Parts: sequence; structure tokens; C-alpha cells
Amino acid sequence: MSVKLYSQQLDFRQGAAALIAGALLALAFAPFSWYPLAVICPALLLRLWLNSPPKRALLIGLLFGIGFFSVGVSWVFISIHVFGHTSFLLSLLITALFIFILALFIALQGYLLNLFFPENNRIKRYLIFPGLWTLSEWLRSGLFTGFPWLLLGTSQVTSPLAGYAPLIGEFGLAFLLTLSSALLLDLYILTAMGFSARRREASNRSVLIVHEDGEPSGNADRKFKCEEYTFRWKVHSKQCLSSLCILILLWAAGYGLTFIHWTQKIGKPIQVSLVQANIPQEIKWEPRYLHTSLDDYAQLTQAHWNSRLIIWPEAAIPVLQHNARPFLNALDKEAKRQGTTLITGIPIQKGFQYYNSMIALGVDHARYYKQQLVIFGEFLPWWISWAQGLLNILAIPMSNFSPGPIHQPAFKVAGITLGTFICYEIAYPSLIRAALPAAQLLLTINDDAWFGHSFALAQHLQIGEFQALATGRYLLFLSNTGMTAMVTPQGKRQAQLPPFQIAVLTGSVYAAAGTTPWVRLGDTPIIIFLVGLIILCYAYTLRT
Repeated sequence: MSVKLYSQQLDFRQGAAALIAGALLALAFAPFSWYPLAVICPALLLRLWLNSPPKRALLIGLLFGIGFFSVGVSWVFISIHVFGHTSFLLSLLITALFIFILALFIALQGYLLNLFFPENNRIKRYLIFPGLWTLSEWLRSGLFTGFPWLLLGTSQVTSPLAGYAPLIGEFGLAFLLTLSSALLLDLYILTAMGFSARRREASNRSVLIVHEDGEPSGNADRKFKCEEYTFRWKVHSKQCLSSLCILILLWAAGYGLTFIHWTQKIGKPIQVSLVQANIPQEIKWEPRYLHTSLDDYAQLTQAHWNSRLIIWPEAAIPVLQHNARPFLNALDKEAKRQGTTLITGIPIQKGFQYYNSMIALGVDHARYYKQQLVIFGEFLPWWISWAQGLLNILAIPMSNFSPGPIHQPAFKVAGITLGTFICYEIAYPSLIRAALPAAQLLLTINDDAWFGHSFALAQHLQIGEFQALATGRYLLFLSNTGMTAMVTPQGKRQAQLPPFQIAVLTGSVYAAAGTTPWVRLGDTPIIIFLVGLIILCYAYTLRT
């Protein structure tokens, strides 16, 4: 099936379809988790891209991306307007600009797809479309500090394709999902063409039956058309069957892989208590509420000193470490007396630099400085230092952090090594792999109160679930207001607290040994393979 592209202006129906399909794709992710949409929506986008000139494909991709990110990252507006105290119009403008930039990644896919591969053939659909989508997500995850949020593979934690996560990670899954989209689209197109050929054959054959006693003019032509339509129907049926078989095998293999455990539990279970104090963001950084907040955490901890690890969320102590020394000394002394370790998030000053950090007190002492900072929220890179005035307008507390060093001492507590992450660091595959295989248990502490009652909380936990699945490690996921959960190496929630409630989650987890194939190999082989594949396919199209 090879069709030449033709020029046509973007009409309202196509634009609306792209916008709606993009918006629906956001529902493939938490909290909805309708994972089949991660196949259906890209298939709709590909259908709109086929037979489109490059500029029209660019507009279609842009509208799709705007719909996708407008729904998926709408919580950015809440952070800027509600908690950043920025005016409504300025917040709307900043959010719209952010969404537009993210949408450009999808728009450029459509432009490049139809610029360099104008022929609508299987190479374009099965290789180039999935390859460009995957490379676009990889680029978005790393370019200008990166934004690895709403990566397509993350939506598949509960789907049959989840079995591929420990093998090929998020980017490999993105390729398989968009390949599935192309196969699904082919099933639809081939089925429609097959039935059309069947109807035409039946129509011509009925005329032949009427004139079977004679040979009226045009009857021979009708016989020829009947044979032609019969041939087309058989060809489309075979192609449809092959696409269906590939799709079924792809998903069945993923389901089969879910029964493979790549890592093993080691040692005895570790009792852990995750303290969710639900401190409102409006008062958290107010100096007059500091003692009240610290008292809340201390009181919630009292009944859980028997746990081997007690953990407080990101910036649970919202004051520089040296200013909280008496409180920290008291915590350290009590934790030692109880024979346990307490981990908390706290900002630390070293010279003229500030770090978003977590520290361990009590039986074990350890420290971790956050490496991957939130652009605008926590720092400004040198190449946009001119925007310092914007941070002053947003008035975000502690928004001039320095990134922690790449190589930091191992965070060893309770006789094991923790892989420690703060906030959305858990979304960066490179950071996760850098901690492994030394890390025997993953921990991320967050303060998602910045995003109110939005999708961000559930999306963040879903990202954590995927990383637990991809690494074969238990994950402790703790946030000030929620979500707070313990996640198994299969990416399943072992236990969870309801968000926006004051509570403590206590349970047992295990350290793990062993590595998954993705941890050993990473994403580099996949990216190199896809770049090479696209170059080879382009060279092939030039010679044919």
C-alpha cells in the first residue's frame, strides 16, 4: 500500500480532530490510566499525518500537542498562579508558552516525517513514525534540563506491555506503543478497503447474474472487475491478518514477560513509616508557622519509633539546616535512643550555595543533595540568567538552589544502600540508572502540594511505579500532601495513603539484588539503533 502525498490545506475538522485526540491521550496517564488510549490516539494522529504535506503535518502535530499538554500539564498554571501568587493573565501566558514549546516536539515529528518520507508505505508507518516519536521523547527528556513527564511508556504500568519495561525502559516502550498504533491504523484501513472491494465485487456479480443468459455490452468488463475486486479483497485480507498477528504477538509477549522477576529480595523485611503531615502550601514557608509544622511532624512520629526507617517529605523542615540545629540535635538524639533512623528533606547552605537536600539522623547518618533542579522553580541556568526578574515576580521560596554533585557518597541506612531522589528526579532515567545496581531500595521525597488537587500528584506516582518496575526495586514514595505509597518491584502499589489527609503509612519492604536488562544497557543502544535505522531508511528511499 503506497500512496503519494497531495497538498491540501488544514480544515476545521482535521484541526479539531487533532486537538481532541491530543487531549484524549492525556487520559492514558494517571489518574485515569486508560492505557489503550496510548495506542489509539497516536494512531489517530498518524491517520491525520498520512497524505499531508510537511507544513500541514506540522500544524496538525502542533494542535495535537497543544491538546495533549493542555490537559496533561495544566497543573503548571496552579503552581504559578495559586502558589506563586502571579497574576492570572501572566500565569496563563507562561503556561501557554510552556505548552506551546512542548507541543513543538510533536509538531516537528509530523514535519520531518512527511518532509523526508513523503511516500505512505510500511517503512514510514512501522519504522519512521515510531522512531521519530521515540527520539522526540528522548530529546524532550534531556534538552535544556529536560522535561521527562508524560512519556508514553509510563502510561503502561498496568498494561500487558508492562513486561517490556525492565527490558527496554520508557523509550523502548514508546517505540512499541507507536508501532502498535501504526498496526492498529493499518488494520482499520485494510479492513475498510477489503470490505469496499467485497461490496464492489458483489455489486458487479449481481449484474452478471441478471444477464447470465446473454452477453450485454460491458459484461466482459464486469467479469474483469469482479476478478480484480476479488484479488484486492484477498490481498487486503492477508495484509490485515499479518498486521493483526504482529499486534497480538507484540502484546502477548509483553504479558508473558510480566511473569519474569529480574531481581531477588535479600535480607529481612524492613519496617518503614512514611509521614504525610499534609502541611498546606500557603503556610509551609511562613516563619510564624514553622514551630507548628515541626511539632506536627514530631507528634506524628511519636507512635512509630519502632520502625527501622522513619521518613519525612521534601523540605519537611522548611528552614536552613544551620538554623534548625537545636531541633535536629533533639531528633538525632531521640532516633539514636530508639535505635532507628529518621530521614527528612531540608535545605542546606554551604558557603554561598544552597542545596535542596535530604539527611539521615539517628543510628545512621547520610546526606544527599538534589542534582536535577526544577528550572525557574529552583534555579536559572546561565543561558537564561536574564530571567532572574521572573523568579522575583513568582516569589518562589528557595528558588536559587545549586545542583548537587554528580558523584555523591552512597546513602547507607538500615544496613542497605538507598537510591535517593527528590521531587521529579525520579522521572529521569539517567539518574535512576546512575544509582544502580548499588541501590537496593529506591526512595523519593516530594512536595507536590505546589500543584494542588491536580493530575500532577497521580502522574508523579505513576512515574515512580514505572521506575520501580524498570529497575526491579521496591520504591518508597512520600509527599507532603500525597500521593504517598509503597511500590513493589512489579510496579504495583503495596500500600497507599489517601491524599490531603494527615496520616502515617507503615509497612515492610525488602532490599533487592540483581539488575534488569535496562539497568545494564540503558537507553543509549535504543537511541543509536533508531538514529541509524532512520538514516538507512532515508538512504533506501532515495535509491528507490
